[in-house]
This record gives sequence, C-alpha cells and structure tokens, in this order.
Amino acid sequence: MMSENRQGDLPHIPELAEEYDLVRELGRGGTAVVYLARDRELGRDVAVKLIRPSFVQDEDAVQRLVREARTVGKLQHPNIVMLLGTRRLSDGGLALILQYVPGRSLKDRIRADGPLPFEDCETILRDLAGALAFAHRSRIVHRDLKPENVYLDETLGIARLADFGIARAWDSDSGLTLPGTAIGTPTYMSPEQVDGRELDGRSDIYSLGLLGYELLTGKQPWEGESLYAVIYKQKHEDLPPLEEMRPGVPENLRVAIAGAVRKDPNDRWKNAEAFLAALSGELAEPGTPGSAAGSRDASGSVPPAMAGVPFPSAGDPLPPEAVGAAPVQGSVGAPPARRISKQGSRRVRLVGIGVVALALLVVAGLAVASPDDGVRGLFGTLNPWASDAGPVWDDRAWARDDGPGTGEGGAPATGDPFGDDNFTDGIGQFDPMDPMDPGALAGQTSASPGTGGLAILQGNRQTGTPGTALASPLILRLVDEDGTAIPGQQVVFEVTDGGGSVEPGVDRTRPDGSVLAWWTLGSSGQQRVRARVEGMDNAAAEFQAVISTGSTPSSLQFVSGESLEGEVGAPLPGPVAVRVLDSRGVAMPGVAVRFDPGDGSGSANPAVVETDAEGVARTTWTLGSGTGTQELAARVASRPQLLARFEASPRAASLAVRPALAVGGTHACSLRSNGTLTCWGGNESGQLGDGSRARRVSPSNDVRGGPFAVVAAGVSHMCGLTSGGAAQCWGANDQGQAGGGAGAPLSEPRPVSGAPAFAGIAVGLGHSCGRTSGGAVYCWGANGSGQLGDGSTSRRDTPTRVAGNQSFRSIAAGWQHTCGLDASGRAYCWGNGGEGRLGTGGVGGSSRPQPVLGGHQFQRLAAGNAHTCGLTTNNRILCWGSNEFGQLGTGSTDRALTPEPIELDEAFSEVAAGGVHTCGVAAGGAALCWGRNHYGQVGDGTTQDRLSPTRVAGSARFSELRSLGSHNCGRTAAGDVLCWGYNVEGQLGDGTRQNRSTPVAIAGARP
Repeated sequence: MMSENRQGDLPHIPELAEEYDLVRELGRGGTAVVYLARDRELGRDVAVKLIRPSFVQDEDAVQRLVREARTVGKLQHPNIVMLLGTRRLSDGGLALILQYVPGRSLKDRIRADGPLPFEDCETILRDLAGALAFAHRSRIVHRDLKPENVYLDETLGIARLADFGIARAWDSDSGLTLPGTAIGTPTYMSPEQVDGRELDGRSDIYSLGLLGYELLTGKQPWEGESLYAVIYKQKHEDLPPLEEMRPGVPENLRVAIAGAVRKDPNDRWKNAEAFLAALSGELAEPGTPGSAAGSRDASGSVPPAMAGVPFPSAGDPLPPEAVGAAPVQGSVGAPPARRISKQGSRRVRLVGIGVVALALLVVAGLAVASPDDGVRGLFGTLNPWASDAGPVWDDRAWARDDGPGTGEGGAPATGDPFGDDNFTDGIGQFDPMDPMDPGALAGQTSASPGTGGLAILQGNRQTGTPGTALASPLILRLVDEDGTAIPGQQVVFEVTDGGGSVEPGVDRTRPDGSVLAWWTLGSSGQQRVRARVEGMDNAAAEFQAVISTGSTPSSLQFVSGESLEGEVGAPLPGPVAVRVLDSRGVAMPGVAVRFDPGDGSGSANPAVVETDAEGVARTTWTLGSGTGTQELAARVASRPQLLARFEASPRAASLAVRPALAVGGTHACSLRSNGTLTCWGGNESGQLGDGSRARRVSPSNDVRGGPFAVVAAGVSHMCGLTSGGAAQCWGANDQGQAGGGAGAPLSEPRPVSGAPAFAGIAVGLGHSCGRTSGGAVYCWGANGSGQLGDGSTSRRDTPTRVAGNQSFRSIAAGWQHTCGLDASGRAYCWGNGGEGRLGTGGVGGSSRPQPVLGGHQFQRLAAGNAHTCGLTTNNRILCWGSNEFGQLGTGSTDRALTPEPIELDEAFSEVAAGGVHTCGVAAGGAALCWGRNHYGQVGDGTTQDRLSPTRVAGSARFSELRSLGSHNCGRTAAGDVLCWGYNVEGQLGDGTRQNRSTPVAIAGARP
C-alpha cells in the first residue's frame, strides 16, 4: 500500500522499494502523481507515475492497460519518451516507470521565450515528425500532441515526445476551465477528433501543424477564445497566414505547416514523412502539382502514392458515442508508408533549454465514464491499428535511414544512432539563421555532395620561410555524405614531406565539424602535411606549402599611405603599401605581410598579403570609429618584430536632423525636428524604446536616448544615428541585430559596439546595416542568407564591412536581403535570393553584392519580405521578386527575376515596400498601393488584393510614405501623419486596435 503523502513526505511503495528510491515529487493531478526516482542497480534517474486506483477499478481494465502499455513501450526512438516498465500495486493502482528527461517542457520554453527562432522551430518539428513517423509505422496514433507533451532534453539537445496514445479528458489539468475561458487540449485537436470520428496518423499531423504555428507565433491557435469558439473554429475557420503573424517565416516552414492544418484529412500531408519532406523544401503545399497531398480520385480509390495510408470511408457513419477522442481505425494489413526523403542526422542544439529537470509525462486527470474508458484515456484505443498481440514492430527501425522497408528487401541501414557522432557536445548558443555558425545544425562545406569527408577550408598552398610558422592556420571541416558537420572526431596531422612540425598533432572536431592546426615549415624541399580522421578511411586531406627562396626578410620600406586623412568608416582614398627587403636591400617577393589595425582603427582588406614581384604588399585601410589618430601596423608574418606603422586622421562629419517616419512590422515611429523620437504599436521586444515592454496604441512616450538625426525601423527592432553618426539600436536582439552580440531584447537604445560613424542606416528582420559618408557599408546580426554581404553566412555581433569595392550612396534592408545604390544609381543586392528578390535573373542567393540586371539607374530602393522595388531617375517604379499577391504591381501574380515596370506609367516621388504589398506617392502627392490587402493595407476601403496600383482613399497628399509589414504611415507636406492597414498591436496609433482600410489621422505624431 502507498503511505499517506503528507507535506514533505515521500510515499513508501513496497512494489518499488527494492528497485527504486523515490527522490522527490515532480507533479500531481487528478489522475496520477509523478515522482523522480533513482534506479538502484543501474544508478539512473527515472520518473515513476502512480495511477490512482479509482481509474483502474477492475481486473479487465488493468489487464488491458498493461497490454497497451507493452505496445507503447515498444516505441524505442530517440525522440520518444520511453515507457520502461509497469508495476501492479497492492492497492489496485498501477505504477508506470518512465524515462526521465532533464530539461523543461516546450510549453515552458514558449511561455518564457515567446516565438522561437526559425531554426529552433524547424529542429523541434523535425524531431517530432520523426517520432510520429516511427509511431505511425507501428500503427500508434498519439492523439494528444501539444507543447505540454514535448520535452527539451538539455543533455542531448533534442526534443522528445511524451504520453503516446493518451487521450486526456477535459479537466483542470489539461487547461480547461469554465466555458468562456481559455482552453487547453482541444486547441490542438483535429476536426475529425472534435467530431469523434475514427482517427489515423493524419490527425497527429494536424496537431503537429498547430504546434508549429504556436512555435512560430508564441501564441496558442485561437488564444483566448471560449471552448465552443475553438471547437467551431477547428472545424470551420483557418488561422491567420503565418507570414502575417510572423514576418519572414521561411518558405519551407510555411509550406509544411500550411499543408498540415488543412481541415479535410485527405487534403493534408499524407503522413509524417511527407511533412518532413516539406520541411526540407522538397514538396509544395498539398493540392498543388507535385505535392504529396492525400486525396481520392474520381472513382474514390486511393492513388498509388497514398498506399499504406488508412482512409476512413466517406460513407462511414459517426460512432454513436461521437464525443472527444474516438477509437483509432485503419487498414491493419496495409504496408507501412515509405519515407519520402532521408531525414538526415542533423545535430541538434536547442537554445535556452532550462536546467530545471521535469518529469517525462504531464500529470493529468481523467474524467471518464467507466474503467474501460479510463484505460482508453491512458493509452488510447490502439485497435484495430494495433491488435492485442502488438503492432508490426522492429526494434531497429528507428536506426534506419528510412524505417521499415528501406532499400532492397527492406535492409536496415548501418550505424549506431546513439553513437557519439549523432550528438553535439552540449547545449550552446547558435544563430538559427546561420548555417555556418559553430552552433548551427548543419553547415556548408566544400566536400563533394554524397561523399562527405574532410574539406580544406583554409591554409593550403601557402608560401613560407624555413623554420617559421605559416601565416594562416590549417583549417578543415569534417562532414557526412549530406554535408552535415560531424563534431567530436579525432583528427591526426602528420608531416609527410620536408620536416617541420604541426601543432597540435591531434585534435577533435568542434561542434561545426572544424579543426585547426598551425604548421611550422621544415628547412627545405617539398612541404606536405596529411590530415586524417581516426577510424574513417575515406576522411583524409593533404596540405602543401612552398619554401620561399632568397634571404631572410630584414626591413620594411614605406611605399604609399604613410600619413593620410580620410572619412570615418570609409576606405582611405589610396592603398597602403610596404616593400619587404633583405639584409642587402633587395626586394623580396612571395613574403607574407600581415596588416594589423590598432584599437578603434578600422580594418585592412586583405589582412594578409604576399609581396609581389617587386616585393610590395598592398592593402586597403578602412578607418574605424575612433576620433583621434588611427594606426595600422604592417608586419612580416614570419618575423613579426619587423613592422612599419601607418597613421591616418579621420575627418569628423555632422548629420542634420531629418524629420521622418519609420514603420516596422507592428510598430511605427515619428522623428521630430528637434531630434526626439516617439513610437507606438507593438512593444513585445522593447522596440518602442521607452524602457518598457508595454503596447502603445497612440503616440505617448518618447524613445530614451538620442537626440537622433536619422532613424530606421525593422520588423521588431529600431536603429538611429546621432548627429555625430553614432549608431544606437534597441528592440529584438536574438540575432545580435541591435549590436553587441545576440541576447535579450533591449527596451531602450544602446550604442552599437565597434560601429564607425554612419551617415545612413537600414534595418531588416534580423540584421542591421549602416553606411558611412565615404560609401562603405557595414552590417551586423543574422547572416544565414548572406544578408550582411561580407562573403560569409556567419552571424556578426559587431559591424562587418560589406565585401566588394562599391561605394554606396544609399541602402535598403529587406527581411533577409539588402540592397544599395552606387554613385551612378546602379543597384546591387545581396542575401536571400528566393523568388528573384535580388534582381540577378535567378533565385540563388549571394553573400556579396551582385548587380541588379537591366542597367537601370535608381534614385531610391525599397525592400520588403521577398520583393524589391526601385524609383528610377526618371521617376518610374520598377519591382522584382515574389508576386504571389500582386505586390509587384504588374497586373499579374507572376514573379519577376529582374526589374519590371508597374502597370501604371506615372511619375512617382516615393516608393515603400511592405511585407507583401507596395505603395508609392505619385505626382501631386496622391498615394497608390497594390498587393496583399487582407488587413486593408492597400487603403482603398476594401480588403481585396490588388494586382495593379490602386489609389488610396481620401484627399490627403503625401510627401513621405513608409511601410515594412502590413500597415503604412505617411506624412503630408503640412506635417500631418496618417496610417492604415493592420492594427492588432495599435501600430496605426489611432487609439484602437481595429484594422483600417482607409487612412486615419494620428494625433501626437507631427514632426
């Protein structure tokens, strides 16, 4: 019997006492109590869930529960919380022994952090879809997928799905309270589950889609609605489009979730494998050509692609007890559905996983009508998908690339899924938009696709001096056949020719798969070093180096740039150059020279240069943010004591205040002529800059800091420049877009660390860019698509200069791309190239500026989510990129890979790009908009999308117009500010949260 559980006491359970020591209580509900326990023999922690006797009142119920526990217990998968055993208790209760997960629930993560980074969302959805795919092949439906049943394992950095087969009743533990209040589990039910119809795996796919929606938005679907409203909406209404609730959502996430939440199960992804394929970008939405939607043909038969997916008959009557969850029914004899694509062995790092250990299963109460219903509530009715004898099951299926039936004859794949090569070395921070970040899930490599191995990233074929270390280290990256980084593997470096040495001789690959060593050359001859991975025959690479001929470097001679003057943050007008001489004064070619700027003295590009035939090494020096004399040291790499110092004096610049509007994703701001800034709207990330996180539905508080001369708004962060060009940012900072490294949101301005003095600034979704008076552009923050333009896809915590020799007179930041105009008006773009938004004639991205095709000359650019527009020097608007809602204004929905004129040959003075719409100010000040109009952002008094420029209602004449999300704000020549469109956060500033399809005047926003 179980002893009385007094406050602070742990029960004595004779049936468990010999094997387990109870440590502490983890939680309790109406159905069960969960304890943390220690397995005495194995020394491991487990969770013990004690089911109250009242829920297993007769022997038949207990026997059925035990049988079905055995069935669920066979689900051995890395992303499924495992049931380790059961124990009958003398008081009639039952104990479930469960795997213990150190970490916290996904619900707690969302509650603490809000919307998760895109890469975290994709990782968690992949883990859960993999778990569902395995369970569905075993013919088990989860039936209760929700954030409370997902646990984030802080040790392995993976998501685990708990409570398989459980269909909880609606009680207080599931989040249900009184009618008219928010609810829990029904929020994630599929329409067929709401109706009490028979379920198959597609019901779980629907719930997975709703869970993904919450991951991306931070809010429950239909949050705050009553029980009955949620049940109605689950059956009859669609959720708001993801791209409007979470601007910038990647296309693969949008497509995967959109295909999962279709109301008709025949219209959804046919199985979890199809959902995974959509996450990988391999499938279009269900119902589109080439998609994997489940559907019947005209005859009612199931297409071949749907073989193995059980379909309820269209004529099947609803069961008489059609309330809540119903028995699972399907085709027992059908073979398991084959995987559409290989999921891959993605190494997972989940940001921000807590250290508070939780139980595996959420303790829940069951309001049931009978003992049999109690059993059904605990594990779900698995029959006839799973007979009493157990489902078709293979305890190695989860270790395969493709599950049961993979390859010829269903041969299993090799490899140990629990081996060290499948896991990272702990939990760490990473850039969810940045595949090259050491903490990212998978990075790019130069290794051949499909082969894997060691890829040389840096250090091959260098020239050096005998007996000295080479200027650059040897850097390699170990990847598998999918190009996925392999951490923790031992790499051996061996000198095979020429003598010399390598330090370290043995090292392990880092989380991003990279490994580094320094090579000191031998005395003469061919120089070679071989790198190999212990235990991997195909993983080897060879470095070569050349011994430079001639004497030892003896001195450096100034050639040019000894003392110069230039703009802060801009390249000096001429190169900096030195000549390397030997002891006889003879120029030495092939000598590596390193250029090192002092603190606050900018950067040299390139930083390491080999002397040419005349012994000269040249570089370009871009001055830093320091106001005093700046220094650049040139050193011979092999003899660092040989150096020459350059000096430069920056010229100070002063910016005049330019009253202007700045419009973000769900907020807007107005810069006044005295440099003060007032903002209104959403403030969940502190983007209003007033020191709070409170929403403002009208202009009220001023932004702290300043005064400002220039401001720019991103989706959920802001940046401004003082009159001296100093950059300050605030708001969202999860990607380091506010400067100083990724971290918590900033509710008031903070100086951008390491930024030079800027003359202009532009802000996107997760990145920011500044332009110096000399035309140099520096960017920082998210860089997974190359939107920082520095030639990499690595996130940058401090401003890094955009690559190339262009000098830009203006810049524009889209959500994941950036564009700039050079002095001649030629446009360049870089970053995410999807849908042709870069204007290069294709859809490929670029981490360096690429010229926009067409030879057009622009005076202004505007960048939205996936499209770009420009105002030409002859005052016409051209647009390119995505056009699914007509945002290009060409009269169609066809995308454009190069600039196309809008369908209105009229002179314009302004152009503004929203997320999926565009606006312009025509001659005379009339505003016109086109594209998506779901929230009235076109401003014509309707919510009908417009494929061509449409005049905004009213008589206002605008001199300025700004947009970025789904609302617009404009300023008239008289200084009046009017806004229209989406207003859920009060971003229109009219004191309400009501959408407006025509402009409404804003009090308190005049400049």
